[in-house]
Formats: sequence, structure tokens, C-alpha cells
Amino acid sequence: MKICLSILLLGAVLMSAPAGSAQTTNLMGVVYGNDWFENCIWGPGFQTYVAQVFVQNPVNPDFDGTGAPHPVSWINGFECRLWLEGDAILLGWHFPVNAIDAGTDGNTVVGFAEPVPVVEGRAIVATLEIFLGGTGIPPVSGKSSPLPCEQPTAAAHMAPIRPVPSVPGMLAYLDADDPDDPLVGATPYWGVSPDIVLLMEAEPVATEQQTWGGIKALYR
Repeated sequence: MKICLSILLLGAVLMSAPAGSAQTTNLMGVVYGNDWFENCIWGPGFQTYVAQVFVQNPVNPDFDGTGAPHPVSWINGFECRLWLEGDAILLGWHFPVNAIDAGTDGNTVVGFAEPVPVVEGRAIVATLEIFLGGTGIPPVSGKSSPLPCEQPTAAAHMAPIRPVPSVPGMLAYLDADDPDDPLVGATPYWGVSPDIVLLMEAEPVATEQQTWGGIKALYR
């Protein structure tokens, strides 16, 4: 029942995010490894990598209808639309607790069976399995990153769900402690472009025994 309620709230409640807060609070993104300042996967091609989806500095701007901001301690679900561009395939989502993903048509709308804690200003709400191809496809054009992703061959994008996000024009998550209006708007974290949250660059592959088309065929 709790999971269903979380999903219904994500789909039915509308709330505006506070002006001026998008750059420091309520950020959602994807990170690889333990370096929160280097949003880049760099390694051999034709391998699977695991990245983490996180909410950074979550703050509820209108906790319990009081009009006052309140730091979020527990998250009960989230929604976003995430897709890959270039030489990579998203193999699957995994969640830190039991969950239901009610999203369709490329949307991810998740309700947790139990709240996920915010630790040191950050909550890991999902992990992604990403298959990174070789270097047969040209680099993602117009994108740049700190080293080592100088010439990325793939990128992960994150944006509000379509056609109607729960918070207009924004990503969203649920504040598990707010009994009045738990929905909070969030924005993509990083800044390479309005919606890119992760870049990837494959090392040169020594052999061409397997083509990228053949690898894709394995997952169709």
C-alpha cells in the first residue's frame, strides 16, 4: 500500500520549487565511483559499468505546509526520464530497497517500500548498469568534460518525465517525513548541458572480433 501511495502522489500532486535554490539544493544526478566531482566513466570498451543515481542536498521548501524549508532526511521515491546518447546501452535499473517502477515510455517513476536515508547531504536512490561500447562510433559532439573524458563517446541525459511531470518542468522526489505535501522538485546535477549528468569514454579496443552491432543484437 505504501508503494502504491507513493506512486499516486508522484503522479497527482503539483508543487513549485523555490526560486534561487536550484543551484545548491535538490539536485539529481549520476556518478561513477567515489569521486563526486568527476562525472565520467573512462575504461575499456565492451564492458559493463555500474553508476549511481543520487539526490544531492535535498531540502523541502514547504515542509508540512508551513512555508518553511526543512532538510530532507528520508526519501520515499523519485521520478525522472533518463536516456543514453552514443556508444552505450542502459541494461537496467536497481534500487536500494524493494520498489515498484510504474514508469512507461522511457519514464522512471519509483515508489520505495521503505524510505531511503539521506547521509551527509546525499541519498543514493538507484544504480544503473551501463554497457559501454568500443570506439567505433564518433565521439558525442559538442560535449566536454574534465579529464579523463576529453572526447566522450557516450552521455547520460536526465530530464523531467513526459508528458506531464509531477512538478512542472522538474525532476521530483518524495520527502518521506512530510505528511502534507511530500513532493519536491529537483534539477539535473552537473552543468555540461541542461540535462547531461554523466559522460563516458571508451579506451581503444585492441580487437574488432565483435562489432558494436553484434553486441547490441544480444540485448534486443
